[in-house]
Amino acid sequence: METPKDHDIEKRLIGSILIEPHRLSNVLEVITAEAFYFPETKAIFETFIELNAKYTPIDLGTVASALKDNGKMKIVGTTLDLVKLTNLVGSTSNTSSLAVILKEKQLLRQLIDLGQNIESNALKTGGDVTDIVSMVEKELTAITSKLLTSKITSSAELYKDAIMHNDKLIANTGQVVGIDTGLKKLNAITNGWQKSDLIILAARPAMGKTSLALKLLSSPALQGKATAIFSLEMSNRQLYARLISQLTDVPLENILRTGMNEYQLKEVLGKADMFCTSKIFFDDTGGISLFELQNKARKLKREKNIEVLIIDYLQLVVNKSKGGNREGEVSEVSRSLKALAKELDIPVIALAQLSRANEQRANKIPILSDLRESGSIEQDADMVMFIHRPEVYGIEAFEDGTSTAGRAELIVAKHRNGSIGTIDVGFDGRRTLFHDLETYNTPF
Repeated sequence: METPKDHDIEKRLIGSILIEPHRLSNVLEVITAEAFYFPETKAIFETFIELNAKYTPIDLGTVASALKDNGKMKIVGTTLDLVKLTNLVGSTSNTSSLAVILKEKQLLRQLIDLGQNIESNALKTGGDVTDIVSMVEKELTAITSKLLTSKITSSAELYKDAIMHNDKLIANTGQVVGIDTGLKKLNAITNGWQKSDLIILAARPAMGKTSLALKLLSSPALQGKATAIFSLEMSNRQLYARLISQLTDVPLENILRTGMNEYQLKEVLGKADMFCTSKIFFDDTGGISLFELQNKARKLKREKNIEVLIIDYLQLVVNKSKGGNREGEVSEVSRSLKALAKELDIPVIALAQLSRANEQRANKIPILSDLRESGSIEQDADMVMFIHRPEVYGIEAFEDGTSTAGRAELIVAKHRNGSIGTIDVGFDGRRTLFHDLETYNTPF
């Protein structure tokens, strides 16, 4: 089997830069020196980078001199060999295209190396198959991410973008920088969910963690973004029933237990296009391991391009690699979820259970120390948000005297990149739906 490489293209790319050195900046947006397979072309490209870093003009003279100084001329040959490279160039206009071809060759070589590494590890006696599969998924994701080229942005472009963004804000268009949460006041404090963030949504049982998770999941999905949820406690069927109830005016009780009447069924069937085209993916694997969750998430990102991931809930993720210490296990899960958010470059929202400590307080309001089983959850999270529904505890009025009936508070207790505060929202128990108070009627 022949190694993926192309000596002619490597030489033509080097020759193009020798003729028109300004094209190096465009090439560096696509490849590094590691894209070159042959020693002499790689040595010359590395010299280009060294000269560029020193603001030294690139030409035949400076390159030949630098190659002699860094001891690489013996790999290249002579100055005449550099001249011969320029003679291979018919046109410099396709320099960036040549770089893209070399990048593809490099990625193919990396895939071959990965395959050989898999074989080597699989043949080792006593090898842990879960570790091998996890390594494969991680390496494959890293290789796949390199298919996307970065773009250097000038200050002039950023200035123009800042002015345009300000125009949108002044016009009150409701634009958010991140992914729409579906709740206006939450958007105001978060500016939408941000890529690579780990968001912890915590509450005591029966406060509506899963219901709020579905709201946060469906809002971006209805805008055409792919989203996914791992439900470790509730079945896919139960989750989807809640979703139908939230997106229609049909009570959850009718969907799950008593059956829908003719009017309710007509409403659900009337929104069939919306339900069938929304890109929401469900996984209800009970007792899912941390390793399995990571691998499935990588696959969803790679194949479905998910933009939001929700885990319901963190403390149910199985992690037995830390010697049985429960706090250590939970800590490892939270650290791994933060790393996963960065790796996939998406917001990961992990639901979490609170201890009973808040129930000992008169106002029942949760605080950060109530996070159960691990202080590292707070440390790893970019944001921690609590659900507080006083009416569940029989508290009939908020401190300002307003009724707690059908009301809830979302308490942003930690926000690494923004402000903290309390958000007032409504809660419709018959549809298990959190909603904006000001505009609430039905969602459609």
